[in-house]
Amino acid sequence: MASLVVPVYSFSILPSPHHRHHSLASPQLFQANIPNEEQEPFSQPQIIEPELSPEDMMMVTGIYAVKSDEKLLQDMVEEALPNMHPRLVMKLRQAAAYSSPELATTEEEKAQIVKLQTVGNALEAVLDSRLQSGRDLLAAFLDCGEIRKLDGAIGKAARDKKLDMGFFTVLNMNIRDASYE
Repeated sequence: MASLVVPVYSFSILPSPHHRHHSLASPQLFQANIPNEEQEPFSQPQIIEPELSPEDMMMVTGIYAVKSDEKLLQDMVEEALPNMHPRLVMKLRQAAAYSSPELATTEEEKAQIVKLQTVGNALEAVLDSRLQSGRDLLAAFLDCGEIRKLDGAIGKAARDKKLDMGFFTVLNMNIRDASYE
């Protein structure tokens, strides 16, 4: 079996105080195995992901420190969520769904997986509660009936800062589902 490694570049634009744009290319390796005639069809490609940064792990460790109180843990995750790098959010979601401490080879890895799972579960709970509040708000809008009541309900929700990412996610999902029907 031959192995093919193709560099895939992702570009990001860094802010500059002089309003010049600089782009950085950081290669990620994408591996796929090319089968020979006598071997089975293509295997699933694997993306080699970057590890969490020390800042990411410090954030996880700080949040994990309150692991004994589930409500406080969720509050800390909700407070830290706007400052979390998308890499960390994805790792936490993956850890909550797929990680197993039994697969760790050292005690340090096992402790890290437990931390990521605990904070990941709290993150999932926070995101689920945001989606549920978005569903409830959309249901309240749909139950208004009259356009003036709807206008008032939207204005009140905007003043109360309830028109958040969770609401717009639910709204977009409903629009997409309606367009399929």
